[in-house]
Parts: sequence; C-alpha cells; structure tokens
Amino acid sequence: MPLDFGRFPAFLQDPFVPILATFTKDGEKPVEGVISAFVIEVLGIWYLMTAGHCITVIEENRARGYKATFSLPDHLGPQKRLKQGSRRGLS
Repeated sequence: MPLDFGRFPAFLQDPFVPILATFTKDGEKPVEGVISAFVIEVLGIWYLMTAGHCITVIEENRARGYKATFSLPDHLGPQKRLKQGSRRGLS
C-alpha cells in the first residue's frame, strides 16, 4: 500500500525516511519490508532513528541466516527525486 503523504502532518513529512529492508538467503525468495525512520539533529550531528521493534526484526532475520541489505527509496514523499523503482543502497 503506497504511503499517502497528503494525510501526514507537514511537520512529519520532512524528517520521515522510509528504509527498504531486503532479506535474502540462498535458495529462498527475497523478503522486503519498509522500516519507518526519521531524521533528527542533536548538537549539529544528524541521526537516523527507528523503533526498537524494527531493530529486533533485523536481528532475528540475521540470526536465521538471512543477509540484510537496506536502501532509501527516493520515489516516496512530497519531494521525490527519482522515479519509482530507483533505490540508493546503504552500506
């Protein structure tokens, strides 16, 4: 289901960052999910924050032998920069 940014309050649109998580394991179909996050700045340092349950899901999948990769889909949000299907990977 696509995100409806028209319904988000304006103060949440700019710091909101969806992170696409892809879990892969040899011989199995990749599993993707979106992790919600937001950007904050504290004392001039920028942080990407997410909820603890998101970290737990990542840790549980890695413990089961899945490789986790992450990307920032730039085709979401009110100020999208790329066409749908484009991604920027995180290392």
